[in-house]
Amino acid sequence: MQDREEQLGLSRLTPREIEMIGLIALGKNHRDIAEALKISHRTVEKHLEASMSKVGALNRAHLVALAISSGLIPPIEFGHLVKEIGSSTPD
Repeated sequence: MQDREEQLGLSRLTPREIEMIGLIALGKNHRDIAEALKISHRTVEKHLEASMSKVGALNRAHLVALAISSGLIPPIEFGHLVKEIGSSTPD
């Protein structure tokens, strides 16, 4: 897993960027993430832009797919993340 993370550039992501990717995997939008983390939605956008740039992701879905396939964040199981990220799940 470590080799795959390094190969994709995922090892360069900050803990905050990883947290945001997990929230995106839960279906959260920029404003939801901003509210949950008590930051501005523009800060969320900047963190996500940086994350996508670091790993070469084409969009948010690609970013989540790379993170899940590498084991950086756990896959969604029965509508919930195996390891809870954030305070709620999508409706």
